[in-house]
Amino acid sequence: MEIRMKKVLDKKRILVFAPSFFGYEKKIVDKLSELGADVNFFDERPSNSTFGKTIVRLKKKIAAYMIDNYYKKIKQELNGKKYDSILFFQAEATPRWFLTYIFETYQYSRKILYLWDPVTDMPDNISNTSNVDLFDEVFTFDPHDAQKYSLRFRPLFYDDSYLKDVDRHKSIQYDFSFIGTVRRDRYDIMQRLKKSAQEIGQRYFVFYYLQSKLMFYYFKYLKKDFVNGRIADFSFKSLTHEQIQDVIEQSKIIVDIQKPHQIGLTIRTIELLAARQKFVTTNTEILKYDFYNKNNIDLLNREEPLIRKEFVDSETVSVSDDIMTRYSIGYFLLELLGYENYNDYYDFGD
Repeated sequence: MEIRMKKVLDKKRILVFAPSFFGYEKKIVDKLSELGADVNFFDERPSNSTFGKTIVRLKKKIAAYMIDNYYKKIKQELNGKKYDSILFFQAEATPRWFLTYIFETYQYSRKILYLWDPVTDMPDNISNTSNVDLFDEVFTFDPHDAQKYSLRFRPLFYDDSYLKDVDRHKSIQYDFSFIGTVRRDRYDIMQRLKKSAQEIGQRYFVFYYLQSKLMFYYFKYLKKDFVNGRIADFSFKSLTHEQIQDVIEQSKIIVDIQKPHQIGLTIRTIELLAARQKFVTTNTEILKYDFYNKNNIDLLNREEPLIRKEFVDSETVSVSDDIMTRYSIGYFLLELLGYENYNDYYDFGD
């Protein structure tokens, strides 16, 4: 099954700012173009090196000169151009003066901000309400942030490549797999899960990714996130999209471990939905989403991680096409741009 949409955005000019994030920014631009839009894209960050990302996030004042010069060049490139919609993702590095310029210059353009991190992880963003007033609408992947800051709730998305049919009975190699960037308690949980799996004979594939060896030593000796970790346990080169899909296809179950206190669903969770893949997650909020089914999704205890044999052996239950469509990247973008409107992703208990 592949979800196809008409060229709803035919001849619409859209300006996009998004940080480089495992190629998802390219998928966003490609889908907008597929929907008919004329897209102009800029990376939201002036640098994507590990050092550059860290400086922008933690020491924004130090990076101010670099950021200002970067956005001054973008301002020159935008001079005289017109857009129907302007879409920002994160806007974490974007200086206030540039957002004010966008607000004043493009008064008749629809200006949207989407946040795919919790507000508590973005000290220079809307936690001090400095940027929200410059957008027509602000969306977040976090339902609690949506309520607390009066934002629109919209979960993340999957791209259409996850919808391809797979003969799982011929390709299964692992009872469960984990692929992810490792920090905070993820490493400790996975190490304990591997131990419990070895005791009951479960087969697994585990891939720990870190951006650099410097980060390994930082988390090992300064943060103590994996004090017993060995550098050989980690990879400093991420898997490709195709490699990740191969692992998913060969696994009965995928393990998802969200950051402690994170409420919104990871993008991997949504991709597993599209792949019709069973998974376990530490995020208990999953129970409140419209696609939740106990046959497809089980909870993983952070304190005593164990994947139940009954869940490993159970069959998946199909999710309706209507629900699948609403989590697709196309519907996601059309909803942000105001062409679709759906409010029942999550049970707020109102």
